[in-house]
Amino acid sequence: TNVLTGIGNKKSVYVVIDNKLVKKPVKTGAGNYEKVQILEGLSETDNVVKPQDGLELVEGLKVEAKKVPWP
Repeated sequence: TNVLTGIGNKKSVYVVIDNKLVKKPVKTGAGNYEKVQILEGLSETDNVVKPQDGLELVEGLKVEAKKVPWP
């Protein structure tokens, strides 16, 4: 999926905490190109960031979160 970064067992996602991007390591399970199971590392209340085309995510970057429905 395009919200995961890293390879092998060193995968992570970016979440918004206090209007800043934070990179959180996650443990993944079954999945494909479109969806993947997150086994550890996220809570139900974490706001996961989906990057826009051409935008590089960097930890610590100030952001303004906008909630949108997940496809």
